[in-house]
Amino acid sequence: MKRVLLFLAAALSMTVASAQTISYEGDITILNSPIIYDTEIVYEDLKVNDLPVDEFLQTMDEKFREAWSTEIVPFAETIGYGMPTCINRKNVLDPENPTYKIVLTLNSLELGSIGAIFNPFATRKTGGSIIDGKMELFDAATNDSVLLITFDKIQGESDFSDSMRWALAYIDLAKKIKRTAKKAK
Repeated sequence: MKRVLLFLAAALSMTVASAQTISYEGDITILNSPIIYDTEIVYEDLKVNDLPVDEFLQTMDEKFREAWSTEIVPFAETIGYGMPTCINRKNVLDPENPTYKIVLTLNSLELGSIGAIFNPFATRKTGGSIIDGKMELFDAATNDSVLLITFDKIQGESDFSDSMRWALAYIDLAKKIKRTAKKAK
């Protein structure tokens, strides 16, 4: 019985991993060398749990709505702004003198849930946030697009807090981009 459960858990994790996709247009190997960057995060058409942000927030209680703007989004953005440093530790965030501007556009966010943490048969990813969107790298001097990375169904690990699950999805995205850039050599 134990082997059957382990097999099912492995099959589920492979299915989740295979559903996550990253594609790119341009020279992704730029990310293998250190860059000086500025970052902007765009939420124009963001849907949270398949609802526009305003509609999603209306389904939540007042305490969550307040936490959304004061805790959840600011914490996730901190990780989002630092994501290029997760891709390459030598990258430097410098809004005053960037070589590149990175625009991270988030189209879809599923916040996930904490329920999986209490399930002994769940994987670390079960209940994690899932993000879809794109990351575009622009030459700061010319404003020309140098690299476009699109990502779909990137899932972070599970955690107790909504903001941490969202941040862990950004971290997983950074790891996948780093791996893709290294393979592209």
